[in-house]
Amino acid sequence: MKKLRSYYSNVRHHQNHHHHHHHHSNIVSSERKWIFFPLLIGSIFALFLLFLTTTLTSPTGGVRFLPFTRPVLLTGSGSSAFVESKIKPQQISSLPSPPRFAYLISGSAGDGKSLRRTLLALYHPNNRFMNVHMIEKANLVTYRGPTMVANTLHAAAILLREGADWDWFINLSSSDYPLVTQDDLLHIFSHLPRDLNFIDHTSNIGWKASQRAKPVIIDPGLYLNKKSDVFWVTQRRSIPTAFKLFTGSAWMALSRPFVDYCIWGWDNLPRTVLMYYSNFLSSPEGYFHTVLCNAEEFRNTTVNSDLHFISWDNPPKQHPHHLTLTDMTKMVNSNAPFARKFRREDPVLDKIDDELLNRGPGMITPGGWCIGSHENGSDPCAVIGDTDVIRPGPGARRLENLTPSNEVQEEINSLRWNRWTLSEDLKLKELVAVYGPQKWPHIGKQMQGRSGKSCRSRWYNHLDPRIRNDVFSDEEEKLLIKAYNEWGCKWSKIARLFPGRTDRQMQRLWRLVMKTKLERPSTSTHELTANDKIEGERNIQCFFFLFFLGLFELTTS
Repeated sequence: MKKLRSYYSNVRHHQNHHHHHHHHSNIVSSERKWIFFPLLIGSIFALFLLFLTTTLTSPTGGVRFLPFTRPVLLTGSGSSAFVESKIKPQQISSLPSPPRFAYLISGSAGDGKSLRRTLLALYHPNNRFMNVHMIEKANLVTYRGPTMVANTLHAAAILLREGADWDWFINLSSSDYPLVTQDDLLHIFSHLPRDLNFIDHTSNIGWKASQRAKPVIIDPGLYLNKKSDVFWVTQRRSIPTAFKLFTGSAWMALSRPFVDYCIWGWDNLPRTVLMYYSNFLSSPEGYFHTVLCNAEEFRNTTVNSDLHFISWDNPPKQHPHHLTLTDMTKMVNSNAPFARKFRREDPVLDKIDDELLNRGPGMITPGGWCIGSHENGSDPCAVIGDTDVIRPGPGARRLENLTPSNEVQEEINSLRWNRWTLSEDLKLKELVAVYGPQKWPHIGKQMQGRSGKSCRSRWYNHLDPRIRNDVFSDEEEKLLIKAYNEWGCKWSKIARLFPGRTDRQMQRLWRLVMKTKLERPSTSTHELTANDKIEGERNIQCFFFLFFLGLFELTTS
């Protein structure tokens, strides 16, 4: 006991001796105690809650002790507590995404029922239809004059302005009718390059040189409020030498890139050809054909077919016969998706509905998106399912004989504009790092399915690290307008004024500038700048089709 008392006395003496050295340390220790105490209490409470949620709750669906907790199974062979284990990887479909069609269906007075029937036969929720948009006033249209072309461009301009997704622009009339379902057509076109243009064309214009190209006609529909036929000018003209004339069917399926090119025209060819065909007899049979086959960017995108079965008079194949029941076998064996001309409510249309389209009277042609009942004459399309579901039928097998073969598609893909993949971009970067951006033929040989020219274009327009992708400034837009007024469509030359910009970026910016000017409200004369006036003088052709804006009701052949 004495030893213990002596020890305690020594300790007290030692503390008193050093008290002044530890005064500050004691204050800090005291503060730490006040901080540590609430943390300790909170930790104990948290452990208590965890105990309740894991031990006292039932993982099998029993009554929970705390109503806001969720039972978690931490051990055993049950499901994992982590949400990642509940995410099942979705199966990646090997099927390409279905395309979308934009239809222009034209008709004249009295064609209301025929238009409605054609619409029902063609309808698909993902398609676009231009005979039902913005009807205010019918345009005066003469098939033999340029007003038909003007209205086609008008319809395309509306589609582009609305910005909806579509891949092919198909023009039809109320006397046309489909021979396959939209699912058949969508299925086949899903496997095609989206830049193909289906257009019947030839450069052998024959008798049309003297009877179409050399005569000069005037279409009063361009400037009169009352419709009248075209008339001829006594002066004749020679065959063009600045571009080559092509002719063919007026019915076609045009790709969106080509339609975009015709409307915005980042070079002058579409406008030049449009001005020429404004005095050309039956210009719908030549305008798009001539632009397409003279444009270097699109001349290799053509499929020489108008996708129609037509029974022509013989010769000179200018007036199609009306199709009847006796033509049914020929229509089916043609493998064409459309046919013309049909008289209104001809019995052959009922036969097509029944045998080829499986369409009931007054109903929409059913497709994979229709999930309603067929019983008791019910309309299966009254219940809408997934609009991307396609259910092709026998018509799809017939269409396979009309579209390009696999060999042709492979050649198309190897020569032109198919989309570059990420792996291709990475490989091209590696090759450029080894050989430099010069030996393009050698690099192209090591890129399967790509030419040296294609590799060079990909590098300088997309992959070159010097390319700027930031937003164009107002100063750059002003400089572009000034350069365009001086040099026109010489995009490579213009791009040299913009370090880090490509000629394609210049084209896209110019198209955006033009689109903005077309969509903005009219500007008073005193607000126009000098550049605006110069630009208007140089590009008056670009606005040619705007004279015919307004909704249309076309007169067909």
